[in-house]
Amino acid sequence: MAGLPEELQTFYEFWRRKHRPDGLPRRSDFDPLDLKPYLGRIMILQVERSDPGRLRFRYRLYGSAIADLQRRDLTGRYVDETFSPVRYARTQRSYATVMEHGCAQFLVGRAPLDKDFIVYERILCPLRGETGDDVGFLIALFRYQH
Repeated sequence: MAGLPEELQTFYEFWRRKHRPDGLPRRSDFDPLDLKPYLGRIMILQVERSDPGRLRFRYRLYGSAIADLQRRDLTGRYVDETFSPVRYARTQRSYATVMEHGCAQFLVGRAPLDKDFIVYERILCPLRGETGDDVGFLIALFRYQH
């Protein structure tokens, strides 16, 4: 992806190298030791398909740097329980787009922090589930601009 900040570009290339001959990488293709330089700023979401056409996203890993900045650890919680309905609708569309197209997405955004906002950059990449070809997880790396 042209124009990405160097660290996000490196992560994107790492994700691309993990692709299998038959498609997207699986979550199990990522050794935690390989992710060590990024761990505090990594978020892994599990995709849950409860009803036909309905997706829910659960935080499986919410990096310590993200949790520290947000002053809350969301590991194990559902995304729709943590955002306002308007913000969740926007976030859900972003996640669904990555899943549908099977490609990474770069985003610059603003996150609320106390009475102010912090600017962040994010690369979001799809991963297949451990069985089947469907996207089962999303992995994101965040970079904050203080």
